Amino acid sequence: MATENLAGKTIAGYRLLDRVGEGGTAEVYRAEHGARGACAFKVLRERLRGDPIVVKRFLREAGYGSRVIHPGVVRTYDFGEADGLYYLALEWAKGEPLGDFLHREGPLAPAQAVPLVRQLADALAAAHEAGIIHRDLKPENIMYDAKTGTVKLLDFGIARDAEQ
Repeated sequence: MATENLAGKTIAGYRLLDRVGEGGTAEVYRAEHGARGACAFKVLRERLRGDPIVVKRFLREAGYGSRVIHPGVVRTYDFGEADGLYYLALEWAKGEPLGDFLHREGPLAPAQAVPLVRQLADALAAAHEAGIIHRDLKPENIMYDAKTGTVKLLDFGIARDAEQ
């Protein structure tokens, strides 16, 4: 099935530069915004836009992500609907998914892994303090910057509100 390519378009003030990834419900673009600079821009897949349950879940992900403010969590800048598209604008996290790094480089030595686990524990603690349970912690949902030795948690797609 062909997917639409929105690279080159401007949506809600974000200029989509190139498509960098995709998941089950959305495509991800590298984007530029006048005030925010580089961003990740997730767009709900065309085939799912007519499903109100999927749209609600997609926007709920943005709402959860925007409640967590922590340097170890990819920040949600903006979300909504524009030009018939449902979108999330997120902080651009340097590096690559930890899963890709591990697949290519192999397991981390304990001395490398311990600081990353501590960073993730802090990020998850911040999410819990904001009342959010992530529920999808895996290497593919962690951006790893090998140059700085830092990680950022992303993808609140199946997160839950702790109060519910």
